[in-house]
Amino acid sequence: MHYRPTCEEPRMYNLPFKGWPCDVIDNLTLLVPRVLQEYGAGRFYIGRSNDIGDSASLLGCRHALPLYQDDNAENAMAVEEELLRMFFDHPRCVNTSHEDEEDSSDEYTNYVFLAIWR
Repeated sequence: MHYRPTCEEPRMYNLPFKGWPCDVIDNLTLLVPRVLQEYGAGRFYIGRSNDIGDSASLLGCRHALPLYQDDNAENAMAVEEELLRMFFDHPRCVNTSHEDEEDSSDEYTNYVFLAIWR
């Protein structure tokens, strides 16, 4: 049986955030720990993708939440980079480097997402 992960968009957090990276990053850095606690995350991954569902399937995670959305890949990369800078050393973070990034094209909407395993 093939499991398709859920790509959730918690309404209580009004995700994904949109706008200039400098306008959303403070709220995102406060939000991530709350989401991790709420979902009882055993491990998590911060990534960037054009298709969160496919990325979640490749990662094998149970939940993938869109944190940030922008048509400009540079804005999405800036948000991803800052979140990785903030959370890379977290004991439950499974990112392997600060440079982790998905194959994400400039031609489509770019998402920064949070993958969660319980």
